[in-house]
Order: sequence, then C-alpha cells, then structure tokens
Amino acid sequence: MTGRVMMVMIPIMRSPATFQAGDVRALTGLSPSQLREWTSRRGILPADQPARGRGKHAQYAWNTVLVLRLLVELHRSFKIEISAWARPATALRDSLIGTSPIALYGKYAEVRPSAIAITANPAPGALAPTITVPLDPHLEALAVGLGVAPPPAQLNLFPAVRA
Repeated sequence: MTGRVMMVMIPIMRSPATFQAGDVRALTGLSPSQLREWTSRRGILPADQPARGRGKHAQYAWNTVLVLRLLVELHRSFKIEISAWARPATALRDSLIGTSPIALYGKYAEVRPSAIAITANPAPGALAPTITVPLDPHLEALAVGLGVAPPPAQLNLFPAVRA
C-alpha cells in the first residue's frame, strides 16, 4: 500500500436556500407592488438573483429577507422613510453573508443615524439616537419559511439519566 492520501470534499450546501417573491411577501407583509418598488424600481435592497425573463423568478437569500423584515418593521412602527436606508440596508445584508442565521439568535439590530449594526447587547447609554430591534422573532419567521425548526433555548449536552 502506498502513502497516498485521499481527499473527499463533502458539500454542506450546494446553493443557499432562497425564497421567491411570493414567499418574501408572505414573510415580510409587503404587497406585490411594494416588494417590486423596494427591490427593483427604487433599488433599496435588490434581489440576490434578479428575475431573468419569463418563468425565471427573482430569488432572495435569507439575509435579504431578514433585512427586508427589519425595514418593514422600521417603516411601519417608526414611519422611517425607507429610501434613505438603501446603503445601510445593503451593507447589513452584505455583512451577513457567510453568517449562520443560528448565530444571530439572541442578538439585536441597532439602527443609528445612517447605519444598522448587529449587536449581542443593546447599548443602554448610546451616544447617538438608537432604535433596537430584537432579531429572534424575525429569525423564527425565516425558520418557519424555510421549513426548519428554530434552535432550542437550551441545548441538551448530556442526556437525562435516572438512577
């Protein structure tokens, strides 16, 4: 036997799970015209894969849907004009590439003038005006949309054994 090493590549996920426009509308509460307006016409947060011709629907990654949900909440709860948040929203979406949604549980989105950041602990005495949005409800909605269960509050490291 020779000293050859065989390498095996195991694909974890060939392509990230994506949502079509109908799913995005259901998850965000946006109407068809609002979704088109936000993602196409005004280009606030473009689709990850734009629609290409007849029968090729736009595709949205989980991080894009998460940011859209945050924008919807800011727009509806605080009457924030969304067009001013195109750059921060895109920057937040791009910063989440390569991040697992599970890693975001228990974290918050902090919306500051011209920036949106993810933080583990909301800043109690922020120097700038800040809106803090918990991510868990949004992540749970995405988990349901993807057909996966959200992570449990406590992982069982050791099985319960009765003596």
